[in-house]
Amino acid sequence: LNRSQIESELSVELFNRLATIALVDKYQAYQHLNNQWQIINADLEMMQTEGFAATKLVDANIVIKKKNGKETEVQDTVTPWKGHILP
Repeated sequence: LNRSQIESELSVELFNRLATIALVDKYQAYQHLNNQWQIINADLEMMQTEGFAATKLVDANIVIKKKNGKETEVQDTVTPWKGHILP
């Protein structure tokens, strides 16, 4: 999988699909894709290196909280787990 080629293909496909829809600004839609591409690209890279099984893994959701005036890392009690790759 060539991630830079995929980005170009997605951009072309996005413009093609939105060309006939007058209510959608295709450049604004592209900007949304571009804003998220770094995250998508990192996820694709992780799937390539760790395998597709990594999409089913979860990690502890560690947050920084103040305890006795000191910042400490603890597992979040509201959302204790987050997806390793997928949210």
